[in-house]
Amino acid sequence: MSILMSPPVAISAGEEFSLALKDDGTLVSWGADLNYVPTPYLTNVIAISVGMRHGLALKGDGTVVAWGWGYDGETNVPHLVTGVVAIA
Repeated sequence: MSILMSPPVAISAGEEFSLALKDDGTLVSWGADLNYVPTPYLTNVIAISVGMRHGLALKGDGTVVAWGWGYDGETNVPHLVTGVVAIA
């Protein structure tokens, strides 16, 4: 049985890992380096994006969660960033 359990609603691929967004708002990841998802913070996800070695998730409340290698600050989402409607 697949860990997706249902067809994904979105997929994003990075340099060494990929993410799939399931229809229940949760994520599945696979690949090298970042094949994990910070699950305590990720519920009600509506969009995903993967960078070189980091992941982004847009939650239904308009907040963004970032994780992974943040050597250039790409995982440091300012706490004042709210009301987001899309990520890339």
